[in-house]
Amino acid sequence: SITPRIYEVGYDAIVLIGNVDSQDTSVTIDQVVNLLKGEKSTNFTLVFDNLNSSILRYFRDMGHLAKVANTYVEAVNNSEEVLEVVSSNNNKVGLISYNQYLSLKTSFPNMDKIRILSVLNNSLATPKYVKPSQATLSTDEYPLKRTIYVLNYQPNLGLGIGFSSFLTGDRGQRILLKSGLLPATMPGREIIIRDR
Repeated sequence: SITPRIYEVGYDAIVLIGNVDSQDTSVTIDQVVNLLKGEKSTNFTLVFDNLNSSILRYFRDMGHLAKVANTYVEAVNNSEEVLEVVSSNNNKVGLISYNQYLSLKTSFPNMDKIRILSVLNNSLATPKYVKPSQATLSTDEYPLKRTIYVLNYQPNLGLGIGFSSFLTGDRGQRILLKSGLLPATMPGREIIIRDR
């Protein structure tokens, strides 16, 4: 009987990471889906952060797959292990969220051995390969964009409503912007110019 209050907070993305020694600098969504089906379409295999990953579910839903073939897919325990596997193998492509990549970027020791791959966006007027950033997420150019929601199932006004209003308010949206993600509403900036 409780009606949920659902608010958009911001936007994240799925990042595909490859080894710098690999010849592949770009990838298509169809190649990823084909590998999940068990069809060899490229010379790399996919590495996910775990078997119950939302990223794996995202591609399963996109490809309308009932199950995933484990021929060209492997899973590790967390996002840092994905980066470790990719940095030491030039025939593996890791899939993690953009948020996790931004948080690991400063602490991961072998950042010079990995790179973000460009993803083909077919839905544009002129299809092109795009890398994730706040700019490409805001213009809807990056195809693997995901929405972050706050789901509030609290029946009355309380802490949950207060937290969700903070996240969707000006200060919460600025925190998301500062973290590197795209906020749902871009915080405004007022500049007062005075004559001397």
